[in-house]
Amino acid sequence: MVKQIPGIRRAPVLLLLAASLTAGCALAGEDRTISRTDLQGHATPESCWIQIESTIYDVTEYLAEHKDKHEYDLARWCGKDATPGWLDKDGKAKPHSRKAQNLLVRYRIGNISP
Repeated sequence: MVKQIPGIRRAPVLLLLAASLTAGCALAGEDRTISRTDLQGHATPESCWIQIESTIYDVTEYLAEHKDKHEYDLARWCGKDATPGWLDKDGKAKPHSRKAQNLLVRYRIGNISP
């Protein structure tokens, strides 16, 4: 149970904490540069990194959920540039949704080296 501190409202404090933690996670990945060799070294379902545009994501924990929920196995993109699959969802010439974009952010680990 969270102890209430007199004069401090819980909701704004929790929102501020959540925002600072989220910002910290995004900033941690911003400075990391990942080589193509490193990306290719994570080409299995046990360690699956994908590239979308210039950003690298570690989607290892999400593979099973995506396969079950969306009936599409992302494992074929492990260790590779998945931009074509991201921009052409299900081969229907439509990109992924805003919801998918927001979910993807949590798996961001850095940028591909130029």
